[in-house]
Amino acid sequence: MLEQTRNKWTTGRALRRCVDSLDPVKDDEEITAQVSNVLFADAYFAHSIYLVTFARQAAVPAIAKVLYRSGNGDIAKDPRRRNDDTIIFFTEFYRRGYSSDTGRAAIRRMEQIHSNFTISDELKVYTLATVMFEPDRLANQFGVDPFSSIDKAARFNFWRGLAAEMPLALPAETREGFLQWMLDYEERTYERTDASVGIFNALVEDWKRWYPSFVPGSAWLARQSLSGLLDDKLREVMGTQKPPAIIQAQVNLVAKAYLHSTPIRVFRKDRNLINFFGKRHAHPRDLDTVGYRPANEDERSRPKSSV
Repeated sequence: MLEQTRNKWTTGRALRRCVDSLDPVKDDEEITAQVSNVLFADAYFAHSIYLVTFARQAAVPAIAKVLYRSGNGDIAKDPRRRNDDTIIFFTEFYRRGYSSDTGRAAIRRMEQIHSNFTISDELKVYTLATVMFEPDRLANQFGVDPFSSIDKAARFNFWRGLAAEMPLALPAETREGFLQWMLDYEERTYERTDASVGIFNALVEDWKRWYPSFVPGSAWLARQSLSGLLDDKLREVMGTQKPPAIIQAQVNLVAKAYLHSTPIRVFRKDRNLINFFGKRHAHPRDLDTVGYRPANEDERSRPKSSV
């Protein structure tokens, strides 16, 4: 029994050795699942990456318009549910992969949701680029690089494989080329709009989940700490200011401490972010019940909240 219990747990260092022994081309699905759903499957960290990624997408006016819809989009009306549902999709992509029948079913469900809106392939490509590169980008912003070259290559191959199943062609054949395309795209498209500002306000509302209302100034702290995760250009487009130096120092300290502690942290091998972000759904892995539904669809088909 003791040995069985021990086998359920691992350390970041042990999992890193396992991941780095794999092939980023042949084993891209397994590597991405282990890194994203296990090694860095801490809800606070994953949520912070997700919100910054979402902000980058909202910095593109054409994407912000689709997301915000003059304040009628799900991100404006119920940001926590909207974000939790998207994270559920990510965790299922990682768990199922893109080449399995269940993985393809998840991709089809995502595309079914997207079909309710006018979204060009270029917007989809940029969205995919932010998901692919933001983990490295945000970590590097704090002077830390917790991802190995194996991680990065596997993540590129994973999202390229998922894109092919959509189907969606990437504008570059290499990771470096795709990264440069993304940066060039941001340079020519980022713009502050009423929608981008409204979306950032909605993201702050969701981020407040980590700041209990009984804490004095919790709403202000949430806004300032989330702003502290953005770079200067993104803050400008989101209509927010750089936080006070003491808040930025706190954000930097927490981020660096978490990332540097990766090798020594202990966690279950079978953990998954869906255990946290899927709490509102009775059956979160049933993706037909997760995500956007048109207003005229029978409301009785919506899943009941489990909390």
